[in-house]
Amino acid sequence: MYRLIIKKDEKCEDSQPNVEEEVNKRFLTGVQLLQQYECNVFDSIVPKLLQNWPDIFVGKFEFITSIIHGINPMLIYKFETDLRLGHYKVFGNIDLDYVLEHSLNCWGSFEQFYLFQLIKAEIGNNIEKIEEFISSSLQLKVLEPIEHPEALCGLLSLLELIPPTENNISLLTKLITNAKSQESKFENIKFVISIFTRWNDVFPDRLIKVMTSEVDNKIRKLNETEPETEDDENEASAFFDVIVELWKNEKLKQAFMSLRPNFMLLGESVEKETTFLQRPPEAADDDGEQMEAEDGDGIFFSNLKIYFFTENLSSSNLISFINLF
Repeated sequence: MYRLIIKKDEKCEDSQPNVEEEVNKRFLTGVQLLQQYECNVFDSIVPKLLQNWPDIFVGKFEFITSIIHGINPMLIYKFETDLRLGHYKVFGNIDLDYVLEHSLNCWGSFEQFYLFQLIKAEIGNNIEKIEEFISSSLQLKVLEPIEHPEALCGLLSLLELIPPTENNISLLTKLITNAKSQESKFENIKFVISIFTRWNDVFPDRLIKVMTSEVDNKIRKLNETEPETEDDENEASAFFDVIVELWKNEKLKQAFMSLRPNFMLLGESVEKETTFLQRPPEAADDDGEQMEAEDGDGIFFSNLKIYFFTENLSSSNLISFINLF
């Protein structure tokens, strides 16, 4: 009899965690039903649920899905402020790549876009977490501009928050090499140029340093005694394609002018045309021509002042004077 009592007590102790887990599961299911049938009630209690019962609701994929599908404008605003202030979390330690993969396959345009808004609100102040997500994500590396424009917009908003690093540049290169078509490749190159423009405005010195390192590393891999892998060659070629487009942007061209020899060496290593990087012969005389032009302008305006003092000022006299030049 004593043995039976002990065994019964042991059985109850063993089942206790399962009971708590079942209660939590039913609690979560009940709240999800509210989202389907009583949206207003659901929206009003979501912040309290996340704040008071984080073990049950924070980082639970089903609950995250319910939030995003049942969101209303007022709750959007509340999340934007509360998450930035750290009052509670929505994602916690969940694998964001898992959520992203599901969103790309099953969610609509708004839901995909809002997912990144929530991610940005929760981890936007934590550069390390953003970089960890971006560098470890498999889904971000295969985004297609035609299939996943919302996610690419979200990625762009995250990249704007962090400084350029070799890992970030590597991700951007992967976007190009993984493109399914020439159209996608071209659009992804424009995507890269847009974020370079942002980084050049905010982190100019850091961008130059990272680009120098990235170009030198690619040249080194291509010129090593061991045969380069196909991935190395494709990434170097894709990176040079970015440089070609980058050089068409006057602001970026001026910013990267010091790296022109490095770019030319990379182009030669991947057997691409580099004449656009070469300085035209007349460029050496640009400074002299500029000074001559300025001197000519100075003579013109000096004569114009003298003319105004010595002649009657009238429109006909002014036109006659200008025609002399």
